Amino acid sequence: MSNDQQSIEIFVTLDGAEHKFIGSEGQRLVEVMDAAEFVSPTTCRQGDCATCMCQLEEGSVEMLQNQTLDKHDIERGWILACQAVPTSKRIRVVYPS
Repeated sequence: MSNDQQSIEIFVTLDGAEHKFIGSEGQRLVEVMDAAEFVSPTTCRQGDCATCMCQLEEGSVEMLQNQTLDKHDIERGWILACQAVPTSKRIRVVYPS
């Protein structure tokens, strides 16, 4: 992480367990989890399959691509981890059980 990049606190709940990661500005959520060797639900990594769909409970993200979620899903806080780039210093997501 270069000196001009901000660190991002990321909390992920999967299968009832919460995990904390530190990412850097501009990283997609799935990239942060991959760097920590954390196995998260993901398949295509293109925003097409929705395997990585999770609900944003805190913070904000920008999705680079979205081929599967509709406006109603997004309004309810659903995001695609493979395409979500945090835009706040802290985010919290929960994968469905």
